[in-house]
Amino acid sequence: MNIVELKHKYDQLMTQANALAVAGFTAESRTKFDAVIADSDVLHADIQRAEKLEKFESEQRSTQAPPRAGFETRTEDQKQIEVRNFVKWMRTGQHETRDMGDAASGLTTGSQFVPTLIAPLVDAKKSYGNLLDYVNIFRTETGGQINIPLTDDVSNAITLISGQGTSATTSTDPTVSSVASNTDTAQTLLKISNELLQDSYFDLENWVRTKLNVRWARGFTNWISQGNSSNVAALAANGGVTSATSGVVAYPDLAALYGSLDQAYAGTASWVMSSATRASLMGLVSTTGQPILQPSPNGDPFGAIFGRPICFDINRPAIAAGNVPIFFGDLSEGYTARIAGFVVKRLDELFSLSNETGFVLYSRVSGVVTDAGTHPVKALTVHA
Repeated sequence: MNIVELKHKYDQLMTQANALAVAGFTAESRTKFDAVIADSDVLHADIQRAEKLEKFESEQRSTQAPPRAGFETRTEDQKQIEVRNFVKWMRTGQHETRDMGDAASGLTTGSQFVPTLIAPLVDAKKSYGNLLDYVNIFRTETGGQINIPLTDDVSNAITLISGQGTSATTSTDPTVSSVASNTDTAQTLLKISNELLQDSYFDLENWVRTKLNVRWARGFTNWISQGNSSNVAALAANGGVTSATSGVVAYPDLAALYGSLDQAYAGTASWVMSSATRASLMGLVSTTGQPILQPSPNGDPFGAIFGRPICFDINRPAIAAGNVPIFFGDLSEGYTARIAGFVVKRLDELFSLSNETGFVLYSRVSGVVTDAGTHPVKALTVHA
């Protein structure tokens, strides 16, 4: 595991330990708590080792090491040349090594984009949620159909043999099924005026890359939430609870939803809701008078309920009679998002009449619900 995965696993263990402590210790839970803490201590030590290695590698990158025989090394100057080559390709479609110009010769259409030390770029922002951080991401080299296997063996355990010489009973096979993943081709087109390309002296390469990435993430997140009527299914829940009061979500409703999910999933589960729904819950308190919303494991305020983090889905409906505003479950078990590569193409001639250049991002994606039988995601429906 890399350092990000180690920290994520450590947070999960500490959250699990906190849940055990909040529930109160028994002989069984105390043993489980000690085991979880022991595992977290091991992970914490691994994180410290990884951080030391990361610091060493960062120091090595900041120092130009002498070339070694048999190894190709790239200096910082060479890396900058590669960036400039990519920027040149964006501007002209040619691969050259030249410095970027500036707009000092006069005002043009793109002259608002000036060196960042003079006037930083102010970009409009709008959240698209963070479902991609919670669902299972499956990357493939190609976009052809694949089958994702699902197994359900939870009904099988052990049997008692009544006496000597008794034959073993025939075992029951687990239930095996699969869900097919077929990809759709998604694209987003970014058009930039040639004046802007010629006269800009800001980080054009990073700006274009970020724009394309954000557009892709915004669109794919929306498809995961709502589906796209093709090969990306909408995130779904199976079972759950209904609030006790019409048009209202109260503390007992959230507790009931938490309890409706099997404990095998609860330790790694998250709440799924819109930011508006979270705002509606900020005034809720527990039976002891404590706020329902707590800091998340990484310290974000109002980022967790009952120790489990909140995942934001901007398309989840508001709290109203008949709506389903909240999911609770392990999204990594309940949904698989498939990504089959990215391609960026430069369009020179298509927009030549408007003196623009286009950059189009292509990606093949898929999304499937992966409920193997024990329903890893539950829903809270508001009483009509």
